Amino acid sequence: MINQVEIRNFRCFKNVKLHGLKRFNFIVGESGTGKTALLEALFLAAAGNPQIWFRLRRWRGLGEGPMQLGVRETYEALFRDMFYGFDQKSGANIRILDSELGKRELEIYYKKSNVYRLPLQADKEPEAFLIDPIQFKWDFGNDIVHSQVVIKDGALQMTGDAKVYPLFLISPRTFSGRDNANFFSNLSRLKKAEPVCKAVQAIFKEVEDISLELLAGEPQIFVSLSTLPEKIPLGDLSGGLSKYVEIVQSILNNPGGAILIDEIENGFYYKNLGGLLRNIIELCDQHQVQLFATTHSYEFLEVVADVMASAKKGADAFRLLRLERPNGVPQPEIRVIPGDSLEAAMKEHFEVR
Repeated sequence: MINQVEIRNFRCFKNVKLHGLKRFNFIVGESGTGKTALLEALFLAAAGNPQIWFRLRRWRGLGEGPMQLGVRETYEALFRDMFYGFDQKSGANIRILDSELGKRELEIYYKKSNVYRLPLQADKEPEAFLIDPIQFKWDFGNDIVHSQVVIKDGALQMTGDAKVYPLFLISPRTFSGRDNANFFSNLSRLKKAEPVCKAVQAIFKEVEDISLELLAGEPQIFVSLSTLPEKIPLGDLSGGLSKYVEIVQSILNNPGGAILIDEIENGFYYKNLGGLLRNIIELCDQHQVQLFATTHSYEFLEVVADVMASAKKGADAFRLLRLERPNGVPQPEIRVIPGDSLEAAMKEHFEVR
């Protein structure tokens, strides 16, 4: 498991250290306090190539690349919002300490270069400028991998690949029916898809079976219902069910790893939250998967407090990470609250979000 996290000069975090993380970590705080940025820091450190940064940009609706590759300001604009206060000179650092794999550290900075670009445009005066390519340096124990984002042949190219950390990110912006189908295909091929069907049947009693079918030539997960003569696509039964299946499959495909879920309660009917969370926690325990999840829902936190007692290690396996910005300071403060304190606070109906 990830026991400690240190983040410096990334997004809204100038210098943050988190200790005492557990199997189940729920992240709360007002909008704009950095909940999603915390998940992004973990996801980026777990990656093995800078292309993950461009995926994060796309998920935030910012696009994946510049329109003018021959302009230095445009190149650097792709990365400015990565750094705290847009301070690109100091670089960023994300460090994970894992109970078994040890240290995994990512440094992001601009490397001094002697390479010049000379835009050759007939309608403009030639202007030579120095490119300092951004550098991603992954350090995990005995291995160090450097990767750069460079301009080559009119396109952005990434050099180098590091070994990835076993971690999945799930958010309203990352969901893909194709990915869900690929996950199911992988589990089915390995004869490990039965837990997916059981997890669905625990919430939706009318589901008889789950299978992979072609819809307009594209693989999709279908469900068989006792009330219908034909199978239907999973998403037609429930959008929340599609998300639930994605979470279940991420756990099954990632034993011994971690999953990050942004806005975990979204798409779920409140009466189903208890059963959904119990199944997710049980699967994480069975497959030794660590969970980090953000939420805005008080109802969901009530369910968290309720299911602690039935968890394998009780309240000690839970942590609440509360992000606050007192007096409007740029960097949020993160309070790590033990599970038993969360349980007591919910019983007294304290506001913990």
